[in-house]
Amino acid sequence: AGFRYSNFSYDSNYQSCHNTGNDKLPNINSSYDFLDEDGAFNPWRNMAWYGNVDYNFRNKYYLQGTIAAETSSRFGRDTENGLKMAGVCWGIFPSLQAGWLISAEPWFNANAINFLKLTAGVDVSGNDNIDNNAAFAYFSNVQYQDRANGLILTNIENQSIQWENTTRFNAGLETVMLNNRLKVGATFFHNVTDNLLTLKNLNYLTGLESYWCNGGSLENNGFDVNVMGKVINTKNWKWELGASVAHYKNIVTALPDGDFTTDIYGGTLLTAVGSPVGVFYGYKTDGVYSKGTDVPSKDGVLLSTKNTVTGETVAFGAGDVRFVENKVDNFIDDNDRVVIGDPNPDLYGNIHSKLSYKHLTLDATVNYVYGNDIYNYQRSLLESSSNFYNQTLAVTNRWRTEGDVTNMPKASYGDPLGNNRFSDRWIEDGSYLRLKNVTLTYDIPVSLTWLQGMKVWCAANNLF
Repeated sequence: AGFRYSNFSYDSNYQSCHNTGNDKLPNINSSYDFLDEDGAFNPWRNMAWYGNVDYNFRNKYYLQGTIAAETSSRFGRDTENGLKMAGVCWGIFPSLQAGWLISAEPWFNANAINFLKLTAGVDVSGNDNIDNNAAFAYFSNVQYQDRANGLILTNIENQSIQWENTTRFNAGLETVMLNNRLKVGATFFHNVTDNLLTLKNLNYLTGLESYWCNGGSLENNGFDVNVMGKVINTKNWKWELGASVAHYKNIVTALPDGDFTTDIYGGTLLTAVGSPVGVFYGYKTDGVYSKGTDVPSKDGVLLSTKNTVTGETVAFGAGDVRFVENKVDNFIDDNDRVVIGDPNPDLYGNIHSKLSYKHLTLDATVNYVYGNDIYNYQRSLLESSSNFYNQTLAVTNRWRTEGDVTNMPKASYGDPLGNNRFSDRWIEDGSYLRLKNVTLTYDIPVSLTWLQGMKVWCAANNLF
């Protein structure tokens, strides 16, 4: 059993002004220019009681039970769930894991299998990763015409906000075979997260955009398989080779305000029920218009969009990106956005090798990820041909004259047609294979009364 108490406090205040007349100013008043002040007050306290019991019967049947009661100052005093005690609300997080060593049974008689164990369990964990003052109403300062400072309401109190809970079901099988030369393990899991800590929209009459609350749920399902074998096992030479492969599927099952988007670095992420969290949401493209006659039209009106500079409706022309219409209305706008990428990988894992000759050992670890998409924000700046930034060599292949066939649109300062809007032009395959670490070690054979060993080693990271 145990007890844990954590206390964190951050307090900051600062003031500044210009045109004071001297550098030794003890006070600030409204006669100075560009008055500014800011600060932060972020206390956070967390307390937990926890207990654990381990039991096994004849080294064949294993049982582990854990329970934790935790409270956090980030939450209110009127939560719907949990235990109300000592003036605060406690989240209760139990765990139960069981194991069966099948190879220890008297009836087990498989000569090729040295060890076989089945495990299963369920546990509940809580997440309090939100603003320290999320459950409380508070004010922050704001400037008025660079002359005065005032206070505005920054957050609305929500004393019912509580832990985000994840219930995890897991089952696994571990075996060692062929005279302990081959080890194989597999784990399967199903996670359900509810009471998501999320920002809920507020009516504009409040003067605020959103407030923290609990709402929504999601699921994660997946597996992890690992294999390790002793390929060579002689007196002088030893070689162990292992690998793992894992997969998960993330699905949003409920949201308090329905589907929503998040904008970051010029890109848009969509979180929608029935889809993974934060998929890329933008425009699909189909090359560049080679000639003006390639631009589709309806009733004699060319496919158009809104000018990003003036706001007027303008038609696409030769050299512009050919955007795919999702809503067929002869106009490209937000209604034409679709899912253009998923940052979640199909597979991921690592490969590990350990080769030894007498006292010399060579270790190498390789990581890999397969099937995920990434947003190349840097390339969206360096291939936009719409500003004075230096550009990559790729823009030398841009459209220049009528009839050019290319996937790089024309150079156009300010990008009035939105050719560089967030689209699949900037989405790339994120798969990679990385030699993460290589280490060469020599064990110096030392045996003294005051020194029983010494190692000399060198290592390199991210070789390719």
